[in-house]
Amino acid sequence: MTVQEYLRDFLAELGPLSEEERQQISDYYQELICEGLERGMREEEILSVFGSPAEAAAKFREENGLAQPVRAITAPAEGTVTVLDLRTEGAPVEVIPAGPGELRIGFEPRPDIDEVESVLEDGVWHFRHSLRKSVSRFLTRQFWRGRTPGIQVLVPENFAGRLLIRTCDAKIRLTGVRDLAELSLTTSNAAVKVEDASASVLRVRTDNGGIRLINLGANDLAAVTDNARIEAEAIRGGQISLKTGNAFIHAAGLEGSTLTAVTSNGRIQAEQCSFSERAGLTTSNGAVVIDRLDCPDIALRTSNGPITGTVRGEMREYVTEARTSNAGCNVPNLHGPDRQKHFSAHTDNARIAVEFVRE
Repeated sequence: MTVQEYLRDFLAELGPLSEEERQQISDYYQELICEGLERGMREEEILSVFGSPAEAAAKFREENGLAQPVRAITAPAEGTVTVLDLRTEGAPVEVIPAGPGELRIGFEPRPDIDEVESVLEDGVWHFRHSLRKSVSRFLTRQFWRGRTPGIQVLVPENFAGRLLIRTCDAKIRLTGVRDLAELSLTTSNAAVKVEDASASVLRVRTDNGGIRLINLGANDLAAVTDNARIEAEAIRGGQISLKTGNAFIHAAGLEGSTLTAVTSNGRIQAEQCSFSERAGLTTSNGAVVIDRLDCPDIALRTSNGPITGTVRGEMREYVTEARTSNAGCNVPNLHGPDRQKHFSAHTDNARIAVEFVRE
């Protein structure tokens, strides 16, 4: 077992933690391991001193006064789980890798408040969490807001199926889960963060909450929110779609076949992005800013906002179309049979200043 695998299993045994707590604990154990290596110990010797991940987690909880982790729930019947369809009412959800084993859910229902239904049908694990009908929704929203226990999904390394997760008024966070067939995360009025993950199809949807996507791989990725920003960094794959309203879209280090970025009343910024087919950036009343955008078909649209930045390549390779009003434009309208690429930039009442660069 490598150090990273050990820490992964150790953190999973600790149960739900905040992102900050998880990082602090991981950093602490990394320091202990480095100290052991400096004294001439091998990694295997250091980890044996800690004990198994479960033993180390139990000791850590005892020494730091932490509660025992919530009970782990597995699928209710024998059979292979290919799909997890999890729906919860107001509980934050955390999805993390958990080494070999079965797909598990960590959750501790509150007596007389939470109801849980768990059914396995044809490989689909339906997990439902809701509030009991006897519980006043008004009182629950007022008193229990922020106190609903979190749900933790522990994904084994050999799971390559579909994760369909939906909650409301609560955040979703997924870290380190790879090689899924499909990943769908949906919430409302809360943020979603996905990091170090990959799936053939990846869908993220929220309302009035931000979306952060970091170091991902996907053949088909779509992120949609309203009135909140989208941040996408180091994404590799095929089609990438980022859509919001009245907010900022920031894309950095994206690679794929196509990019569609759409917002309104907000800026779109694309840095060091490369696409083999098309890149379309559309907003209104906001700026479009590009830095070394590399793509054979580029379409930039806004109104009452400037279009500025750099395109990787030479202008003579592109058919160029640029239009604005009441402001300057440094991109001429050029056509010709030898120009195999296309660049267009349209705005109103703002300048267009785009340079073509070789590197």
